[in-house]
Amino acid sequence: FPDSFDRAAATAVLNLDPDPVLDVLGELVKYSVLDFLPSPGGAVSAGRGVGGEGRYRLHDLTRLFASTRLPEAERYEAQKHHAAHYADLLGKANQLYLNGGDSIKQGLSLFELEWRNIETGQGWAAAHTEEDDEAAKACNWYAWQAYMLDLRLHPCQNIQWLNAALLAAQRIKSRPAEGAHLTHLGVAYAKLGETRKAIEFYEQALVIDREIGYRSGEGSDLGCLGLAYADLGETRKAIDYHEQYLTIVREIGDRGNEGAALNNLGLAWAALGETRKAIEFYEQYLAIAREIGDRFGEGAALSNMSLALDELGERAQAITSA
Repeated sequence: FPDSFDRAAATAVLNLDPDPVLDVLGELVKYSVLDFLPSPGGAVSAGRGVGGEGRYRLHDLTRLFASTRLPEAERYEAQKHHAAHYADLLGKANQLYLNGGDSIKQGLSLFELEWRNIETGQGWAAAHTEEDDEAAKACNWYAWQAYMLDLRLHPCQNIQWLNAALLAAQRIKSRPAEGAHLTHLGVAYAKLGETRKAIEFYEQALVIDREIGYRSGEGSDLGCLGLAYADLGETRKAIDYHEQYLTIVREIGDRGNEGAALNNLGLAWAALGETRKAIEFYEQYLAIAREIGDRFGEGAALSNMSLALDELGERAQAITSA
């Protein structure tokens, strides 16, 4: 552990039942080999959620001394358990964030609390992907937590994680994961302004998602291609991709992304000067956002409608929409 850890993490690394682990930790604290850090009220703990049982920290010198006594085979197994545990924990943080509401803060807090352990676990898994299937599975899973990583990693670091995960997905022969990592690589390069390179990744992902029949992934790839070509000013091409995306999300009943596709089509038509047509798409987006309770989407639709109406000189309506 490069940082503090909780009892659940110690249980995973020692690969023992929880009760014996608690005895071990208690003995180490008793002899001041470990420091015990009580959880403050409301702190997030990987083991217990909100209001956890406390954490432990090994002094740097103690860690160095123990490391000289640890056989390599045991070290390897402990590091493997550590990497797997924190891959799962990152998945939990990502899911908390996706749950919305108060869970968003819990997910972000859990990530921040365990960041050094997460980073260390991912680094070990990436370094051992080529010779160890379990390491490859963990490496693949680390990079799958796209929402949390997009929020917390610089695109350059995210690209490193995704490249490692792409190799891992190929080793464990997971075509869905391979397609997902390619899509996310495209997103990362788009954030860096390397739009042409992003398109190359989206196109590779599209081939895989069509090959395996993953319609949701195919739709996402098409939507990303639409955004990329819009960024390049190739608006007609962008509209073609957005229309294909819209067809798929309607087919699979994805109302949230149907609204996003409609909004992107509105923006594309607005870029072509077809303001009235753009408003039609914004109105459809607004209706869906209100239907599904997407307050952010509702605001975006109203804002885009306001700008379009203002451009048409219809200031009173524009003010009402704003």
